[in-house]
Amino acid sequence: MILNYRYQTHALGLIHWSPVEMNPTLIRKGEQNSKFLWFALQQAGVAVPSFSAVKRFQLPGLVPPPRVLSSKNSPFYVISLTSVTSQCLGSKTLSTALVRYPVLADTYTELYHGKKWNTDKRFASPMTVLNNGMHVFVRDCVCFLHPDVGIAKGIVVRFFQLQSNPQLFCEIDTLVDFNSFLLLVPGSQCFIPNGIDIIFDSVVVPVSSIFAFYDTSGNKSKKWNKFECWYLLFGGLSRHDNAKPQNIHFISCTNEMDVLDMTEPIAQQLTLLETEGVVVYDAYYEANVLVIAPLLCVICDNPQASQLLNHLGGAANKYCRFCTVDQRDTPHLIEERTRSKTLQCIEMIQLQPTEAGKAAMSKEFGLRDVPNFLLHIPADLFKSIPVEVLHTILLGLCKYFLKEVMPWLSKAQKKELLARIRAFNLSGFQDKVHGNVCNHFKSFVGRDFKAWAQMAIFILSPYLSSEECEVLLSCTKVFRIAYCCHFKLSDAEEWQQLCEEFVKNVKDYMPALLKKKKVHTILHLVECMISYGPSSAFSAERCESFNGSVRMQNIYGNKQAPSRDIANHFACIEYLRFICEGGVFNAEERCGSGLQELYKSMQVQQFLNFVPMKELNKGRFRLKRLHQICQS
Repeated sequence: MILNYRYQTHALGLIHWSPVEMNPTLIRKGEQNSKFLWFALQQAGVAVPSFSAVKRFQLPGLVPPPRVLSSKNSPFYVISLTSVTSQCLGSKTLSTALVRYPVLADTYTELYHGKKWNTDKRFASPMTVLNNGMHVFVRDCVCFLHPDVGIAKGIVVRFFQLQSNPQLFCEIDTLVDFNSFLLLVPGSQCFIPNGIDIIFDSVVVPVSSIFAFYDTSGNKSKKWNKFECWYLLFGGLSRHDNAKPQNIHFISCTNEMDVLDMTEPIAQQLTLLETEGVVVYDAYYEANVLVIAPLLCVICDNPQASQLLNHLGGAANKYCRFCTVDQRDTPHLIEERTRSKTLQCIEMIQLQPTEAGKAAMSKEFGLRDVPNFLLHIPADLFKSIPVEVLHTILLGLCKYFLKEVMPWLSKAQKKELLARIRAFNLSGFQDKVHGNVCNHFKSFVGRDFKAWAQMAIFILSPYLSSEECEVLLSCTKVFRIAYCCHFKLSDAEEWQQLCEEFVKNVKDYMPALLKKKKVHTILHLVECMISYGPSSAFSAERCESFNGSVRMQNIYGNKQAPSRDIANHFACIEYLRFICEGGVFNAEERCGSGLQELYKSMQVQQFLNFVPMKELNKGRFRLKRLHQICQS
C-alpha cells in the first residue's frame, strides 16, 4: 500500500498493487520485494516518490490514538469517540443515511422504530429548521395553521417522522383563547418542511450511539492472547447499513487487563458526548453542527454483559441480570434490576466488616464489589443491554436440546437421521448444516444452528416422544420470534405468551434444562424487541465476524504493543476512508476526483473493508488500468 501526496496540487493518490500471492509482511521484510515493486510501478508510468519518503509519510490531519491508563495504571490506546463521530458525520455517504428524528412506525423493522428511541427524551431531537432559515426548538411558542380553528398558537412538544412519510412532523400542545383564559389542548400535529437554508452555528443534531463489547477467541492452541475489544456503531443507520464492516468502528482493545479496567476513559468520553456534545462538520447540512450522541444500547454476549453490570452471572443465587429471580424460584419474571438499587446493594456489600460477610452478601445479591465507571454514565446500562440471541438461542437453547437428545439415539437412528438431512430440500435456506450433526454438533457455529433450528422439527420428530416434540416445537417458535425481520406491537402479547409456554414446557417435560440460565433469559426477549426493534437490529453476528479483522492486524504486527499497533492501524484506515469519501481535512482541503474514483474500485473497497488477503487477491489490478487512473 503506497500513499502518494502531491503537495503542489493538494491531491491524494492511492495505489494498491498485488501482482503475486503475497502478504504484507513480505513487503516489509524484503528489500528485494520493495525494489521490484518500485520497478514495476515505474514501468507502468507511475511517478513514485522515494521509498524513504513513503515510509515517513503521514496522513494530513491524522491524530494517533492517545495512550491512556487503566484504573490499575496499565497503558492501552483508545481512538477518540469525538474523532470517529467527526469523520462519520463528515462523510457524505454516512451522514445522509443517518436517521435524525424518531420514527413512528406501525411495523417495527429498524432499531430507530423501537419504543426506547421514541419515548426516551435523551434521544428526542431538540430542534428543526424551517425553509426560511428559522430555528424551531422544543417548548417554543409558535403560530400554525390548525385544521379546525385556522391560525392558532401552541407549544412545540417534539419532532418526529412517520414510517410511511419521510417528511418531518411535530406535535404541538394548542393554546386556545376561551373567554380570556388560555386552555392547553395537547396532541395537535402539523407538518414542518425541513429545509437546509440554515443559520448553522446553532443547529443541534442528536446521533444515537451503540457500543459493542466482545472478546476475540483465545485458547491454548493459539499463540495469540484474546483481546477485550470495544466497537462503536450508530443507531440511526438501517440494519443493512449497520451490518457492513465499514460501519463498525474500532475504538480500543487490549490483552493485558480486564474489561472493567478499561471503562474509565470510555465512560468519560460517553458522558462528554451526551452531556456537552461536540461541534463537527456535518456533510448533510454542509456546515458545523453541535452533535449530541446518547448511548442507545450495548451489544455483548451474556458473560460480558454480567461483567459490565457487576453481576456474578449464573453462579449467583439471583442469576438473572435483568431481574431478581432466585435459584429457588420458578423461572418467571420478577422485579427488574435498576441502577439505583444495584448501587445501594454494592454499598451494603462494602459496609460488611469481614471478607466472609462481603462474599455471602455478594452471592445473595448476585453482584460484585468492583470499580465500574460505566455505572455512572447518563445511560442506565441495566436498561441498555438487550438479550443477545446468537449465544442465547442458537448457541444456547438449540445446542442444549441436541445435547439432551443425541446420546439416546442408536447408531441405526443416527444413520437414518443423516439420510433425512441429506434428503431435506435446502433451496430456501441461506446456509446449510455443515458436517455430521450426530458427532460434531458441539463444534457447530451460529450459521449451522440457524439452519438446523429451521429443519429440526421435521427431521427429529420420529425419534422424540410427544413431550420432547412439544418442547422442540415451542423452541422453534421462539427461534422464529428472535429472527423475524419485522413485527407489530400488537404481536408482543402473543409472543410473550409463546416464550412463557416454552419455559413451562421445559419445566414440565425436560426439567434438566432448567439449570441453564438462558432458558429464563428468553422471558426478557420480547421486552427487548419492543425497546429496540427486531433482534437482527442488535445482533452480535456482525461484531463476532469483525473480531477476525482485529486478530488479523495482530498477526501482521510484532505483538510487542498490540493495543497501540492495532489502534493505530484502524485509526489510519478510518481516516483514509474519510478522506477518500470526500471528507474535509486540514480545515478546507478535499481529495481530488481521481482518488474518489479509485476508492470506488472493488479492490480498494475490499481492502478498506477488511476482506482477507486471499479474497483480495481474487481480483487483480491491471497495470494498464492503474496507469490510466493515476494519469487522471
